Amino acid sequence: MKYYNLVAECKGYESVHEFCAYFRENIPVLSNGKRIATEANAMRREDGYWIACISFDGLFSFDSEEEFEYAQKNALSATVNLDFLQEAVSEIFSLLSVAPSYTAAAFGVDAIDAFSQMAIEEIILQNANFGYLFLMDSAWERLGEPKGFEVFSEGYYWNPN
Repeated sequence: MKYYNLVAECKGYESVHEFCAYFRENIPVLSNGKRIATEANAMRREDGYWIACISFDGLFSFDSEEEFEYAQKNALSATVNLDFLQEAVSEIFSLLSVAPSYTAAAFGVDAIDAFSQMAIEEIILQNANFGYLFLMDSAWERLGEPKGFEVFSEGYYWNPN
């Protein structure tokens, strides 16, 4: 089983803590009233960039059909639901669209592992395909306006796979 995460590169110590606080205070709420527990932590990568790592309880994917069937039959059955996942992701993106300053962000399976080692912009330059990527407009322009990106919110672009 793999977990969906949101990782955001921020401009510094203050902005990364502001971003984390925003996601601690603004918890995604689904139409059925279910609140998705959120854990938000800040860390500094070896290259000096500050990143916010946001984890969401109950958002995961499965490596095999057997793993999925096991989850449906056991304790995870209440959250193994495609509609739940789609609505949750929509709520998370809605929150991200007005989140405080970040330079780039990624949302996907095990994003924390992938982006704790490498800058999101490096992933784009290497033409890697990873979940959903979000870029501040100045970063999008600096990278040569990569194809596949659309306006996400004021000042940001994303690649809506």
